[in-house]
Amino acid sequence: MVRRLFQLKKRRNIIGITVNKDNSGQITVFFPYDYLLVQKVKTIDGHRWHPDKKHRSFPDSDGTLEKILKILEDEEIHLDTTLQAELSKSPVGHFDAKLPRLSLLMEYILQKICLF
Repeated sequence: MVRRLFQLKKRRNIIGITVNKDNSGQITVFFPYDYLLVQKVKTIDGHRWHPDKKHRSFPDSDGTLEKILKILEDEEIHLDTTLQAELSKSPVGHFDAKLPRLSLLMEYILQKICLF
């Protein structure tokens, strides 16, 4: 059982998590099935599972992107360039007090998020 969990964790880290914005303006999150990730994502208001497309979506409301990134901060995240630009315009007030502020914010984001 422990070996299987390790294999699943290893597989997830190879594939990673993709966060995009779709044509309707919703934030979409793709990742291989992982019970713990599903439970984390369900804590964000407005989440919706799309079984046909195998992804979760969220309304692009105030602070949603920051909440997604906060709960997935220990994971490898591929963030869409549109959302990267949106994040750089985001007020610092939306971030948790534990996160670096102002000039350190971009350095933190670059360390935590794989850019493409």
